[in-house]
Amino acid sequence: MNNQFQMGAQVNTERVVVDRNRITGGGVTAGIDFALTIAGMLCSEDTANWSTTLHLHLESVHQKKQVRNWYKLSKIWEHR
Repeated sequence: MNNQFQMGAQVNTERVVVDRNRITGGGVTAGIDFALTIAGMLCSEDTANWSTTLHLHLESVHQKKQVRNWYKLSKIWEHR
């Protein structure tokens, strides 16, 4: 690892790092952040913000649907 520091490497704990012509993500959980960063660079910040809003909305709709399904299952289970 010391060899990396001798060559000028710097440790960074950010989820997404843009360094000159390279973009790297901090692992599997940073995938959405990585995609939004690229969308912001290729399109615009407004596009990235819209994508974030859409993702959060769809995620909440999905969670509400799961809650409804669990509620239905619990009612079915009560009647057994």
